[in-house]
Amino acid sequence: MPPKHLLKESVRDLLGDEILNRPKRGFEPPVHAWYNALLNAHGEIFENGHLENHQIVRRDFVDKARKPESMSRREREVAWAALNLEMWFRSLDRSSEASLDEWHTIG
Repeated sequence: MPPKHLLKESVRDLLGDEILNRPKRGFEPPVHAWYNALLNAHGEIFENGHLENHQIVRRDFVDKARKPESMSRREREVAWAALNLEMWFRSLDRSSEASLDEWHTIG
């Protein structure tokens, strides 16, 4: 990989000195916008799901997850983790159903 100054020199005409010489800045991805989009698209997965049926999440959480804009930052983070857990539980169900189907076919 070439030294950084060579890279800067190669794009100086495109970016200019003000961009190339400015102080470093952090990058914070729009995680909470992503959470909102995913929960809006998949929030209904909690309806009668494993987490609700096994009382891991309460009904008010299920209702709130369908409207992530009304959730706090922390609630969205928890909902994201819960969404992944619910999807994982469902994938286990599909795996066990496939195993049973294979067993019935073999037997």
